Order: sequence, then structure tokens, then C-alpha cells
Amino acid sequence: MADHMIKLSEVPKGQKWQYLWDYYRFPALAAVIGLILVISLVKTIFFTPKADVGIIFTTELGLSDSEGEKFDKAVNDALEDYNGDGKKLADTTRLAYSETSAQSDPQYAQAVLTKINVELAAGNDILQICDDKLYPTYEGNGCLATYKVFKDFGVDIKHTDDSEIVKIPFSEIKAFADIKSANGAEMYLTVRPPMEKWYTNEKQRKNYTNQLKFIAKLVNE
Repeated sequence: MADHMIKLSEVPKGQKWQYLWDYYRFPALAAVIGLILVISLVKTIFFTPKADVGIIFTTELGLSDSEGEKFDKAVNDALEDYNGDGKKLADTTRLAYSETSAQSDPQYAQAVLTKINVELAAGNDILQICDDKLYPTYEGNGCLATYKVFKDFGVDIKHTDDSEIVKIPFSEIKAFADIKSANGAEMYLTVRPPMEKWYTNEKQRKNYTNQLKFIAKLVNE
């Protein structure tokens, strides 16, 4: 005969808390953890501020802490609340890759290079910053738009040749002119070409247009 499952009503009054602890502590703990995960997911999806611009920043040696702070400040000073959520937010991914690091720590260097290629393939960052060493990576991934995109998306910018690839030196951008890479190399602001669906999807078209507006604001100053 199967063992009788004791019901809570059958437990003596002074032993009910011990009974609950013995039989229900693990299901209760699982329920609490599940609730926390659900709350966290809801908060991330619905309440985390969305970035007004997305930037991928890839150079050979990166920026020093002080130069990184200068860059972040320059971006925040120029930024507008493009998505209308009441906050001004830029999401910047900074990555450094060099042949020297590839020789001294090949596994780490390969991980960084893979990260760069994954970021470029994902297409989440419209604004792209690189130096001459990393520029071929963008070329190889087909991630360089021409100035024609500004005309296509109705954004005015000080440039006359629509067929030219957007490759703006920091030295020609007032807000970024004093920002130097760790090795002193020139850095360039480029823009990712739009995916086909960005032309027709209203939300994605607006997001891409806002990124172009930010570039135009920097260039037109």
C-alpha cells in the first residue's frame, strides 16, 4: 500500500511551519526565482531606455580613459532625444584589435575580431568609427554607405558628391577634433548602409533617419 501523504490539516498545530519548510521550500524557491526572472525580463523589454544612437567604435589600440570620457561627453552634448522617450542615450561599443595583440594573445585577439564581425553582421549600430587599420574590415563586410543615403532619407548634410563613401575624419568634426586614439592615428566616422526593410518599415526608417540626423548635426556645425 502506498505511503499516505500527510495533508496540512492533519499536521499538529505546532509543527505546521516545519511541515511547510520540509515539503514546500524548494517549489517556493523556484517560484520566487521564476517571478524575479519574469519581472527582470519585463523591465528590460518595456522600461529600459532605448538608445537614440548606436555606435561601434573599433581602432587598433583604442582610446585612453580620458579620451574615452571626452568622446562620451562630446556625443552626449550633441545628442538629442531622437526617439522621444524623454532621455538622451547613446549606446557605444568600443573594441580594439591589433596585429601585435594577435601575436601576444591570439585567443583574445581572435575573440575581439569575432566580436567585431558579429556586431557588423547584426547591424544594430548605424554609426561606425574606425581607423585606417580597421577600415578594411568594414569594407569587407559591405558596411560602408555613400552620401546618397542622406538624400534617400531626407537629411541635409554639407556634401555634394552622393557617390562618395561616408568617411569623415575626426579632425574635420568640431566636436571630435581634440579626441585622439592611443597611437595618434586618424579616426573616421562612417555610416552603415540601410537594410532593404529600413526603407519601408516606418519605425526602422525613422530610427535610421535619426542616426543620419546626428551625423549631419556633427558635420554641419
